[in-house]
Amino acid sequence: MSSLGFIGASVSGGFNNVGVEICVKKSQPRAVKAGSSRRSLNKSGVVFAVADTKDGIMSTDLKKKTELNYKRNPQDWRKTWVWNGHSIRYAVMNENNRQGPAIVLVHGFGASADHFRYNLPVLASMGYRTYAIDMLGFGLSDKPTIPNTFSTYGAFVWMEQIASFIKEIVQSDAYLLGNSLGGYSVLNVAAFYPELTRGLILVNSAGPIVAPEQVDFDVSWNPADADPHTKDPFQAEDFLGVVQDAFKRIISFAGFLLIRRKTRIEKVLRQVYPDDQSNVNEDIVNFILEAAYTDNAFEVFYRTAIGGRAMRTGYTVNNLCDRIKKMNIPTTLIWGVNDPWITSERADKMVQILGSKDCFVPITAGHCAHDENPQDFNHALLMWLESQERSRSD
Repeated sequence: MSSLGFIGASVSGGFNNVGVEICVKKSQPRAVKAGSSRRSLNKSGVVFAVADTKDGIMSTDLKKKTELNYKRNPQDWRKTWVWNGHSIRYAVMNENNRQGPAIVLVHGFGASADHFRYNLPVLASMGYRTYAIDMLGFGLSDKPTIPNTFSTYGAFVWMEQIASFIKEIVQSDAYLLGNSLGGYSVLNVAAFYPELTRGLILVNSAGPIVAPEQVDFDVSWNPADADPHTKDPFQAEDFLGVVQDAFKRIISFAGFLLIRRKTRIEKVLRQVYPDDQSNVNEDIVNFILEAAYTDNAFEVFYRTAIGGRAMRTGYTVNNLCDRIKKMNIPTTLIWGVNDPWITSERADKMVQILGSKDCFVPITAGHCAHDENPQDFNHALLMWLESQERSRSD
């Protein structure tokens, strides 16, 4: 999100043991006839459940709406892991189900693991080992001025962070889901570390896309070559540069103070939740504000928002999607079609590169479909994940 810039044990109705009332309201999924239901056990011992879709309403095992107990258990939602000398916050549920497939959820700019408040518990309740991570510089993770061993912030930093998290914490391959900047970050992970990637879910994903004739396909897929910088791009080299940097910092700090107000956060959220603003509530505002008041938050804001050039690996979405296609990594785009920032035109271009129209799933929502319309989003996600697990079991 850029606001500050099922498979598993079946659920019978009511609230389950993770405090979530599962439900999905959606038109019937592909490959499932209306009025039918089925269950089967795959090789990993995970129950697939596809509920009755008669009249276009999911029923039987799934309730009509997804609800969340806002009192997120700190034991689940505020775990820490040290990466590269920095403290990283993450959330995890159903961690002990080592036979279940894993999925890692990655937020967008200005957000955090809390932004998956309506998704993580649902996935966990359906049998997934489900993780959500605060990228370095965001949420409750550390916010160093310059990340250790790197020259500045960028997708190359978060790519390495997520890859290390999968290796050290998840300890298996995983489905990678990313929203906005998080989408670009997991796209990089899948391209550079395909062995860690079970599948890829892009939600209104960011990143540079160029015209086909401008794509340079002669690129290295060695992770060591991903960082295009040899020194800190914010380091002024002369007196004029120092003055310019000071001026930009003053303007940026004023903007940061404006953005860090409750009323401003609510206004921006309503812009990117155009279809249903019922989830623009005190909970989401509070966790965005909490992160904005952590140590060194402004410096990271300045280096990422103002220095946008530093947030690109040098690899275009064209390169990355072409790489994903060649590596046969299962990919889906679950897209909020009313996003005022990252429109469906971008998704169309990505679909063309990936070469599969079936990989696009439209959701009636804006930039953060997973939080604005979690009912339809969770349904689309769970159906796709089920199809992938079935294909692996066949």
